[in-house]
Amino acid sequence: MLLFTIPHAGGSSLAYTKWRTFLSEDIVLYPLELPGHMSRAKEPLSTDFSEVLSDLSEQVIRVVTQKPDEPYAVYGHSMGSLLAYYMYFYLQEHQVRLPIHLFFSGRWPPYIRMPMDDIDLDDELGFQEIAMSKGGIHRSISDNKELLHYYVELIRADFRLMKNRTMEDKPRLIDVDFSVLWGTEDDDMDYTSLAEWKSAAGAGISFYQINGTHLFTTENPRDTVAAIHKAIGR
Repeated sequence: MLLFTIPHAGGSSLAYTKWRTFLSEDIVLYPLELPGHMSRAKEPLSTDFSEVLSDLSEQVIRVVTQKPDEPYAVYGHSMGSLLAYYMYFYLQEHQVRLPIHLFFSGRWPPYIRMPMDDIDLDDELGFQEIAMSKGGIHRSISDNKELLHYYVELIRADFRLMKNRTMEDKPRLIDVDFSVLWGTEDDDMDYTSLAEWKSAAGAGISFYQINGTHLFTTENPRDTVAAIHKAIGR
């Protein structure tokens, strides 16, 4: 089985490296990389949502086309969850074999608006605080102004990317099973907003709360992978 992963804002394929220690041997991890991030750092950052969605979806299409007998799943965290939602419909519209499971992690549904959707990206100090708390920037980096600026701008580009999508006013049905995951200490997540994912469930849906903050996927890879195994029957 293939497992494609999409990172959080400011994140990269490295966010899922620790998962390999805990994943079942029959699951092959395929971390997707956004333009301008880590292994694609020489490429320009993109804030065009349709462009990035197409880029990531085509990465998936290339692999699943070469491996027609392999089932696959897609896991997106935070920003990655948003992209995973739209990726499902991109694959469907392009008549590509669909994943057997989707994982929406650390994110409310795209068709409801939350305060984080409306943050001021031009508020330098305010956004820097958000970037450090939500984007995984370690406090020690704040002493290195050049490095801090690099990461803040990377995260700002990803937040702008999310803002540049067309906001959905109602859910579209997803006809494959999916799971919703969130951290026990994530102040931006509440069950009321997460329960709205049920409106998109055209098949099975499950919920998993994982010990950790918003970045539980990197803080607690063991329990995150355990939830994945449970969801897909491994």
